[in-house]
Amino acid sequence: MAGTFELATGLESPPLAFLVPLFQLGPWLVLLLIGWALYTIVNPVNDTVPEGRMPSLGEWLDTRAPKLAGSWGGRAPPSAEDVADARSKIAKADDLKLETVTSLGELWEQYTFCTREIVQEVPSMVVERNFLVSTLLQLTSFPTTLSDWSIYEACALEELDAGPSGTVLGSLSQDRTTLPDQPRQVVLECGKMIENYGLSLLIRTPGGSDIIGASVLRVKRLPEGCHISDDMEEVQCTVDADVVLDAGALEAVGYIESIAVARPWRGAGLASKLLSFMEDKAQAWGLRLIALHVHRDNWSALRFYQKKGFEVTSDWLGWGEQFFLLLKPLFI
Repeated sequence: MAGTFELATGLESPPLAFLVPLFQLGPWLVLLLIGWALYTIVNPVNDTVPEGRMPSLGEWLDTRAPKLAGSWGGRAPPSAEDVADARSKIAKADDLKLETVTSLGELWEQYTFCTREIVQEVPSMVVERNFLVSTLLQLTSFPTTLSDWSIYEACALEELDAGPSGTVLGSLSQDRTTLPDQPRQVVLECGKMIENYGLSLLIRTPGGSDIIGASVLRVKRLPEGCHISDDMEEVQCTVDADVVLDAGALEAVGYIESIAVARPWRGAGLASKLLSFMEDKAQAWGLRLIALHVHRDNWSALRFYQKKGFEVTSDWLGWGEQFFLLLKPLFI
C-alpha cells in the first residue's frame, strides 16, 4: 500500500509505530528529567507566600519529633565512651581557630562538607542518600555558590581579622528599602542578598587538614518590625500578609546559609562557636535579627536552635512548607 511505513521484515507498521523513536530517546529523556528535578531542588524559585498558622518551635518538637530516644532527636543516646570522647574534644575545641575560604578548592571543600552533613541528617531531602545523588546535587548548585562567593565575600579576610565584634564594612542599621505592594513581590525582594556582606567560616582538625565545622553568613531582608514584638523580646510565629504589607519597609537581617559539624565532633561546642561568631558579626554590621532555614524533620538541629533562642516565624523568604524559617533577635 502506497505511503505505508514498513518495518525491516516487510510487515506493516503497528498503529503506534510513530512512538518508537520516542522510546529510543527514553533513557536520555529520563536523564534530562532527573537533571531538571535535581536542579529545581537545589535552586528553587523561592517565591512561596506563607499561608496559615505557623506552629511554635516548641509545639512542633513536642508533637512531631521522634520519641524513641527522648531528647536525642530519634537517635540512640551517647554511650559512656562517646561522652568521654566528646569531653576530650571539648577541651581541644577551645584551641581550634576559625578560618575563612580563600580559594576555589576550599570553597568546594566547604560546600561539599556542609551538603553532605545536612543531607545525612535528613535523608528525605533527596531521593536516595548515596554518593551519586549527593554529587549531582553539589555539581548542579555549585556554580551559584561560586558566583555568590565572589560577590558577597570580597572582604572576608578583613572581616575575619576584625574579629566577631569588628568590621571593615559600614553599618546596616539604617538600611531600609521600599516594601512592594504584592505578597509575591515581597517574597522575591526578600530573597535578594546584600552585596559584600558575607563570610564563610571553617574549623579544621587540630592537624589542620580536614574540615570538621563550617558555616556561611549572608545578609537578606525581611519586612521591618512585623516578625518581632515592639520590645524585641518575642518572635511572632505567624505573620499574616496584611500585617506584612502594612510594614514600613524591608530591613536587613543576618542570614545563615549553612552551618554544619562533622558527626564525630558533635557535642564539642563547635556549632555554638560558629553561631556565636556569626551572631556577633551580624551585630557588628548593625543588624537586629539573625535567621536561617532548617528542614522540618532535622530534629537535632531544631533542638539546638531552640536552646539558642530561635523561634519559628512565617517564611517571607519563600522556601515553602518543607523548611522552617527560624529567627532570633540580637541585642545591640
